[in-house]
Amino acid sequence: MDPYASLLLQFEKSKTELNKKERTIITMRVGIVLILILSLILLFKFENKLFFVPIGVCILIFIYLYKKHKTLVTEIAINSNLILINREEINFLKNNEMPWDNGNSFTDTHHPYTYDLDIFGKNSLYHYLNRCSTYFGMHSLANYLTKKFTINEILQNQNAIKELKEKLQFRQYILAVNKNNNIKQNINKILQNWIEAESSSISKILNTISTISPIILILAFVLYYFFNIAYMGNICTYLFLFNLLTVFGKFKLIQKEIQTFEKIHLELNQFSSMLLTIQNESFNNDKLIQLQKKLQIDEISASQSILQLSNRISNLDTINNLPAALFMNGIFLYHIHEFRKLLEWKSKYGKYILTWFEVLGEIEALNSFANFSFNNPEYVYPSLNNNNEINFKNLKHPLLNKKNSVGNDVSLHKNQFILLSGSNMSGKSTYLRAIGINMVLGSIGAPICSDEANICPLRILVSMRLADSLSDSESYFFAELKRLKMITEVLDNEACLILLDEILRGTNSDDKRNGTIGVIKKLIKKDCIGLIATHDLEVCQIADEHPEQLINKCFEAEIINDELVFDYKLRDGICKNKNATFLMKKMNVI
Repeated sequence: MDPYASLLLQFEKSKTELNKKERTIITMRVGIVLILILSLILLFKFENKLFFVPIGVCILIFIYLYKKHKTLVTEIAINSNLILINREEINFLKNNEMPWDNGNSFTDTHHPYTYDLDIFGKNSLYHYLNRCSTYFGMHSLANYLTKKFTINEILQNQNAIKELKEKLQFRQYILAVNKNNNIKQNINKILQNWIEAESSSISKILNTISTISPIILILAFVLYYFFNIAYMGNICTYLFLFNLLTVFGKFKLIQKEIQTFEKIHLELNQFSSMLLTIQNESFNNDKLIQLQKKLQIDEISASQSILQLSNRISNLDTINNLPAALFMNGIFLYHIHEFRKLLEWKSKYGKYILTWFEVLGEIEALNSFANFSFNNPEYVYPSLNNNNEINFKNLKHPLLNKKNSVGNDVSLHKNQFILLSGSNMSGKSTYLRAIGINMVLGSIGAPICSDEANICPLRILVSMRLADSLSDSESYFFAELKRLKMITEVLDNEACLILLDEILRGTNSDDKRNGTIGVIKKLIKKDCIGLIATHDLEVCQIADEHPEQLINKCFEAEIINDELVFDYKLRDGICKNKNATFLMKKMNVI
């Protein structure tokens, strides 16, 4: 917490200084406006053209102060977000408050493990990890949590996360630039549609007109105003109307382009700043360097290009400002020029934009894992093997309160299964989820909640939480059968880690017992390892028939002073104590 408290103090001090600068600039702008108004009054009163000099100077100074203030406002917003980020991290570490998006939109009840292991949704692993501010980052983080990586990819991810862990201010700045963006739509799809859609081009004739007409109009105005050539005033009027009609002819096409970016063009500036931060950072890790290289295309960088796109859209959007549009288009055919520049940008850089945003998303996802590592310095990066083995020492569930969490060891070799028995609430399901979630983390390249670990990054298949599906007209039991069928089919093609919790609950006890034993016998013939939790102690007896492959482990509960006590420590053998009847009596159910 000390680094966050130190940064919080630093950014709160910066806030005071930035607010002071803003007040100074606002005062100067007011002063310039008063001088400008005075100069205009004197110009009209004395009709002396020399007053154009202070008017011009005031306008230039005002534009400079406007841009300075705009930059300062951005700095203030980012600084405020950095204050908020550090407060959130402090509250998270103190009270486990998680104000970040929980990834509920990525929930898939049919996924082999994410629904069963609470990967998405409120208080999920995603919720715990997420420090992304863009759609691309959130999508990338979800992809990391659902994708299977090779050992080489895992090692690359580990090294990238380790380097980013030490770059606290870099990580926080990436998040702060766009933190208040609440866009949840699929920006990828919007951009993809825009890139693929055909846009009307600007003809050579229109290009020529848009260049020559403003020049002639300005020359005519100079001759009329300064040399009193009367008919030049008529030429100015006709050209002004001609220019407006020319732009009006392209109004629908311009509006169509604007509508594409209606909900996201304001965020393009933020994306540009985030990309610039990534481009300017110094990396040592090969993966991060390769990602960084994707942001440079020939002579221009991704951040510069996205900023150009943002400016093009903003400039085009002024067509909806009637007074400005009439003035700018009547004289310069402004929106014709801006429309042409947007089409040129699309033709030159459109094919790269999704790649740039994918890089941004991947950096955000890796930052999230690095933040997880930073907040949990005691967590370890597992070593990796190709032998279908997993070994954990003092493994804990990473989402549980550290003070109350109890660690247990896990050791499974090729084709081995643990038959896990235990009374109600003794910790079986939590133990299975602890293994599953830590395997997900370790198989990505993130650190895990264990003292030591060596894992094989196997595909994870889980059956722990299923539900009746009214929309599919299927029962709980049928949903279980479908999940078990999927598991056996996947096992025909690759080695897996299997986690099963009290399977076949949707049928009677005899069928359940016989079915469970049948499933176990089939699994031990496959190329897999895993754990199967059960309340049925008779199921555990089959370990005697397969002592090399089946290992009995259990969680016990004790009744001490008429209270049920759990220690959540894993023991060898089959569970001996039962607690259902005791609890029912204790709660006056029976």
